[in-house]
Amino acid sequence: MWERFRGSSRAKHLCLVLVGQAVCVAVGLWMQHYRMLASLQHAAEDGAWSDIQVAGDELAERLRTVDQSELLHGPDSIVSPGAELLQGRSRQSEITLVNRDWRVLWHVAQRPGQQPTWQPRDQLGWTPSPRSDSHPSDTLRGRITVADGEHLAIACPLEGQAGFVLLHRPIAAVHAFAASVRPNLLGLGVVTFLWTCALLSMTAYLILARSHEVSCRERAQSTSDGLRQTQRLVRTRDGVIFALARLAESRDPDTGGHLERIARYSTLLASPLGRHTKYAHEVTPAFVRLIEVSSVLHDIGKVGIEDSILLKRGPLDPTERRRMELHTLIAARCLDETSQRMGGSDFLEMARQIAVAHHERWDGTGYPHGLRGAEIPLAARIVAIADVFDALATRRPYKEPIAHDRCVAIIREGAGSQFDPDLVEQWLRIEHKFREIASRSAASSYRTEDVGPPEPGFGPQAEDKELAGARTRDEQAEHAAVPATASDWQNRMGVACLATQRTAP
Repeated sequence: MWERFRGSSRAKHLCLVLVGQAVCVAVGLWMQHYRMLASLQHAAEDGAWSDIQVAGDELAERLRTVDQSELLHGPDSIVSPGAELLQGRSRQSEITLVNRDWRVLWHVAQRPGQQPTWQPRDQLGWTPSPRSDSHPSDTLRGRITVADGEHLAIACPLEGQAGFVLLHRPIAAVHAFAASVRPNLLGLGVVTFLWTCALLSMTAYLILARSHEVSCRERAQSTSDGLRQTQRLVRTRDGVIFALARLAESRDPDTGGHLERIARYSTLLASPLGRHTKYAHEVTPAFVRLIEVSSVLHDIGKVGIEDSILLKRGPLDPTERRRMELHTLIAARCLDETSQRMGGSDFLEMARQIAVAHHERWDGTGYPHGLRGAEIPLAARIVAIADVFDALATRRPYKEPIAHDRCVAIIREGAGSQFDPDLVEQWLRIEHKFREIASRSAASSYRTEDVGPPEPGFGPQAEDKELAGARTRDEQAEHAAVPATASDWQNRMGVACLATQRTAP
């Protein structure tokens, strides 16, 4: 499950949470450790005070049975009784006799082999300590400061304020037990730290994992909703474009199904180019999708051409031909204005490239700008082949479709002059698919269209004249050169148009 977080900001958040938790746990355990040590020391001191207090009270009772004046001359009268008294209570306590100025008169160590840590006449520091109990006693409680540190002490006053008999115990000895368990407490703290961190880490991970799953689902749902909305918008856009193109196409009844075929031909030719080393960097799935939609606008500019020229059945004179060639510039202006209003898009840019350059020729003799070779946009080069093939292979009221083998020969002859030779080479690999599309379209047209008799000079009887140099504009172009044929037949196809007004004659 860690893969969900790797490389994401959530992994950083999880690490920060774990580090923060570890720090908090460490600080808490450190405070607990020292609090436990302090509690142990405090409990040890309370126990020592209780032990010494009981022993001190018993020592005070015994002092009343001896001649206290003799204590100032030597410890013989008290050493034995004191030692016997403390034998059963604590071997860590000591007895010291001091005068009223807290100077040592003599000292008795109760631990075997222990040497006195101070000498007679040494000055002791006395600090009274408050009692924590209500036990009545004539003894005093306090702390004395000597060379080896502080001692807990009970002072039994002598008669006449001659001095005190001190029963005391080193604080170091009192704290020895706490010091002995300190390593164990440290080990326990480490184990507690690791265990707590592990539990917190698991908890934090599960919470964040759950949160991440919920967030991913919400993000996926949002993305899915956005994709569906985008798809609806794209379908709406495509539908509007195709509807307008259909409306414009209705001006020329000779081009039934042209838009669908151009879109299919262009997509069919563009799809395998993604595997071609020359075009792989440009032809992507998005490119193929765009050319499918943009190609239907290749003759959008013809909406600005007068009906007298667009629907003319005879050859165009030079003036009319120049006027017809302006449809590429009309399309460029129309799409430029649309792009400016919409803020620009890949779709409009490709549609503009196709509309303005699909009549350019590979050898530079095309129009409107005389572009040569790779100067012609790739999308326009693809649509040029698709448009010419459809013009050659499609049945018209004034002509029958040219045989597929003849279409293949014409396009092959145009490689390097009118068409990109590499695209022609690729087209030759899939030309049988073009034939299938053309055949299905022709069969559908025969079933659904009611085509009247051809005009004089047109129809099947004109096929031989077309190849031999007949009088019609399309026949002359077929006989003279492929480019002229393509140009004339393309100019006869009134197709997609987004403009709302046509250019005046």
